[in-house]
Amino acid sequence: MNRPASTPRAPMRIRLSDVASHAGVSNATASMALRGAPGIAAATVARVRKAADELDYQPDAAAQALARSGNRAALGAFYGTIGLLSATPDYRSEDRRGDAAHLPNILTSTAAELGYAINQMIFPETPAVAASVFRQLQARNIRGLIVNAANRPLPETGFRWDHFATVVVSPSQDETRFHSISSHSTTEAYNAVLRCHRLGYRRFGLIADLGRFTDWAGGFDMAVIRLGLRDSAPILDLPDWDEDAFLRWFHQERPEVIIANQDERPLTALARLGLCAPRDFGYCCLDIPSVDAVRGLTGFVQLRRARDQLALELLHGFVRRKEYGLPAAPLMVNVGLQWIEGATLRRAPRPVRRSRTRC
Repeated sequence: MNRPASTPRAPMRIRLSDVASHAGVSNATASMALRGAPGIAAATVARVRKAADELDYQPDAAAQALARSGNRAALGAFYGTIGLLSATPDYRSEDRRGDAAHLPNILTSTAAELGYAINQMIFPETPAVAASVFRQLQARNIRGLIVNAANRPLPETGFRWDHFATVVVSPSQDETRFHSISSHSTTEAYNAVLRCHRLGYRRFGLIADLGRFTDWAGGFDMAVIRLGLRDSAPILDLPDWDEDAFLRWFHQERPEVIIANQDERPLTALARLGLCAPRDFGYCCLDIPSVDAVRGLTGFVQLRRARDQLALELLHGFVRRKEYGLPAAPLMVNVGLQWIEGATLRRAPRPVRRSRTRC
């Protein structure tokens, strides 16, 4: 008996998730690496692209066309409104760099491209306010939330997270309940010490708000221990800028290099005493405001634009898949940093060229 010829099966399509798994990264990281988005380490990009080549990954043409359009709303797709909850009383005054004001601006423009509007609200501090905020969000049919934690713990108010897809931006170190995205503060401080050590500095001093940035202290201590440095100055815990406290610490500890997130304020304070960097001390800033990157500070710029855009893109996926409530396995994404070679650290010595002499 002749059997009918079987229809050959179409080859299995390689998906983005296959590339991500092969490269050992998340789907979001794989997508950003293949698109050439900022904030992804060069080694990670190379690993993802190698995985794509090995699997013969072919991006979906329709998805690429949609991405190139840059504006889903212009194509007639409007998905609704996303809530932006800020953990600070006034999102316009989180600090003097205006970082909190930066967040809604970036989210608003990115949201428009994805087909969303943004509704800004203050994060509820009490159960009564939490109930009121919940009712407002429900009335506006908001199912996706971006929470700007500003490295502060989120208060327990009984807020009904089970009704929303949520991504927390800049969570506190102890916050592990939500999908979150932030800068890798531990690595940042660790690399700052290593870079300064290669330039010849040996006595380090760290200034940080230890209530909000304990990761910086952890990275600093890890580097000091690794390098075997036993003469580092005690960390100065400075929640708010206090010039007198800083100068007392500086005169008592005499660090060769200061590592801090205080932008130019330590430099200004020491300049009044006739001291300047890098002649009298080194200065490495852990959070150079992007608008000030040309002023000569040496240190790291945190890629907030890439961070905020990625947060919204992740939330868009969660909302579309209706992934509401606290996740069983929270996704925690760290965005890379950009090193700025300014003028507040001494330059690396140039290698001496040895002339060849004939015997």
